[in-house]
Amino acid sequence: MRVDRQPLWSRVGWFGVGAVLNYGLIATVFGWLSASHWSVWAASACSVAAATSCLFAWNVLLNFRGDNPLTIVLPRYVAAVILIWLCSSAVLTFLKHIDLHIAFGLGGTQLDFDVLGMQCFLAAMKFTLYHKWVFPASAAPSRRRR
Repeated sequence: MRVDRQPLWSRVGWFGVGAVLNYGLIATVFGWLSASHWSVWAASACSVAAATSCLFAWNVLLNFRGDNPLTIVLPRYVAAVILIWLCSSAVLTFLKHIDLHIAFGLGGTQLDFDVLGMQCFLAAMKFTLYHKWVFPASAAPSRRRR
């Protein structure tokens, strides 16, 4: 299936929307696991893993559309996910341990600045890895041969 070339601005925009979804998933799962008295490391690791698993379809179908077959994309995604999962879990655990007690309510919901900090810290690395290697943009249409 041939997919039209997706412009960079589209990838960046959808990446931003995905970041909001990712935040919601991580913060929600982390809150549930913390309330169940899981260790910070275990709650961090599991919440990041749950969000990453849920966002695979988002990345393939909307955020980083391309015409690469799933057999190429999936192993790259798994490798990238393992790297990002390790980094995200470590950064989130670190931020939870040095909790600065910064709170901000938004519509009755407390924002988790540790999760936001982790996402900001890793955003450039994650976008570059996905954009350049995991889901490279489709090549420009080739000229017709005569």
